[in-house]
Amino acid sequence: TWSASDEAIISPTGTVNRPSYVEGARFVPVTLTATIAKGSEKATKTFTANVYRMNYAYQTSLYASSSQPEHTYLCMVDEDSETWWQPSEQGAATVQLDLGTPTFLTRLELLPRGNVGTVKLEYAKDNEWKSLPSPTLTDGVLAADFERIQARYIRATFSNLAADAGVYEIELFYVADRADVEADLAAIDFGSEYRTADLDLPESGDNGSKLVWK
Repeated sequence: TWSASDEAIISPTGTVNRPSYVEGARFVPVTLTATIAKGSEKATKTFTANVYRMNYAYQTSLYASSSQPEHTYLCMVDEDSETWWQPSEQGAATVQLDLGTPTFLTRLELLPRGNVGTVKLEYAKDNEWKSLPSPTLTDGVLAADFERIQARYIRATFSNLAADAGVYEIELFYVADRADVEADLAAIDFGSEYRTADLDLPESGDNGSKLVWK
């Protein structure tokens, strides 16, 4: 028989449910335990499975304005940090992802190779493009956090790309806890500030947030 330290991520039958974004971690380690028995004999053996957090860019449809033959744009969505996309022209390039359907997102990460210059980020649910915050570089990752959006398309426009610069990965996340808190906070309606009767103060939000009043 098999058991897992976190059966919400890996079930005893081997089904994998990738976890949502985990701050500072690319994967969640799960310990698998195999119990082997025959007659009166029993033994166990453990394994560690590192399950990548849910990345909505993984193997999604992708377009790039240019690519080197040996470093194609598909390398940006393969979750392989050993491969990278490199444009065939120095200076400027555009990358666009199509998620297929509108998807809730709150964070974008780019894993750059070399100096990728200035990056402009945009998104669209249909045909109307809107701007996203510019990514900032921290510990080798260009990341942009934003309030919850619903997007089908993501576009990154690179300016002033250095020679031999490129991108290892583009990753898209939905940071559920933060987005749910923001949504529940926006939904609180106190009504009039003038009161003569008792107040009905909610203790939880529709997205599972816990409310504490002081």
